[in-house]
Amino acid sequence: MIPLTIAPALLTAGIYLCLGRVIVAIGSENSRLKPKMYTYIFVGCDVLSLVLQAIGGGMAATARDSKGSRRGVDIMIAGLISQVITMTLFLALWCDFALRTRRARLSGSLSRTQPQLYDQLRSNKNFNLFQWSLFAATILIYVRCIYRVAELWEGFSGRLANDEVTFMIFEGPLIILAVTALTAFHPGRVFGDLWAPAGKGMRSMGKLTDDVESSVQLTETEWNSTAYQRVEQPGRTV
Repeated sequence: MIPLTIAPALLTAGIYLCLGRVIVAIGSENSRLKPKMYTYIFVGCDVLSLVLQAIGGGMAATARDSKGSRRGVDIMIAGLISQVITMTLFLALWCDFALRTRRARLSGSLSRTQPQLYDQLRSNKNFNLFQWSLFAATILIYVRCIYRVAELWEGFSGRLANDEVTFMIFEGPLIILAVTALTAFHPGRVFGDLWAPAGKGMRSMGKLTDDVESSVQLTETEWNSTAYQRVEQPGRTV
């Protein structure tokens, strides 16, 4: 019960981490939040959802009477509802960023603000496919969370909770498809050694992001293991 309940929350936490890096690579000027804030805000909300679902699942699974089981289910529902609300806000901000980026591209202003460090990444077809796979995984998990709220609303004895057909459609398969999408275009393979710089909000060698509060200078060890030297050294290409 507990792994079934909390596993999708761990997947969404990974998605929140990925979007912040995507925004850095595309250009954070069109985002209403600083890239790192996506991690702080949404992963924080995810942890709250995770705790509520874990507590509720544990109570429901170990309850000795129907009253205790109902109390556990109610806490689980509260955690699931908080996750749905968080994902709704996340998707709204993501769509807003996509629309603002599209308008900037059409006006010709986008290319002037995009960080040079990620030029090759942005031109890679896999980077575009990765964004679509990330969006697909988010929608699949979002639909599954809505289903879980409806499923548990009447408790374990409710009609939907005992409907095998809807369970086989909206539970396991959606998560399997989400994991498949994230695995097919794994962020580690797509970003490569730009994953760490993107996570720190770096735009180019020796230069912090425009907002110093959302960026941290790389250490020497991290610097030597990234793409910075290949990008910046004369006569070498990325």
